Amino acid sequence: MQEFDFDIHARRALRRSVLVLLLVVVALLVWDTTQPVLLGFAVGTAVSILNGFFLFKGIKTMVNVLLRTRALDKAGAFFLLGVPVRWLIILGVLFLAASTGWFDILACLGGFFVLPAFAVAGVVRILAAQGVQNKCSL
Repeated sequence: MQEFDFDIHARRALRRSVLVLLLVVVALLVWDTTQPVLLGFAVGTAVSILNGFFLFKGIKTMVNVLLRTRALDKAGAFFLLGVPVRWLIILGVLFLAASTGWFDILACLGGFFVLPAFAVAGVVRILAAQGVQNKCSL
């Protein structure tokens, strides 16, 4: 059975999300740069990538502190420090979308789910491969 490598999984999800963002940006440049749905999806995907990057770094830092010091409160503090910042970014983008109308808020919300979709799909793929190796169903 293969061990789960968080770094590889996180980088793979980030890379695939960046690829989706690049495809949406190319679509914006080819069609119309003021198209609100594509623009909203691009902004949501970019925020998703930024949020995921800081989330992955926070988890990695928390685990490293926990493994080095065994201090659960100190490890949790590193992780919890980034939570309000990430939420402020998300809420700020949604407020910008709602107040200006420059991009579609629903497409922006859809873009927020790009990175989590790739992350969950990667875990499901790993679990399915392990289930096949163990000859058991999920």
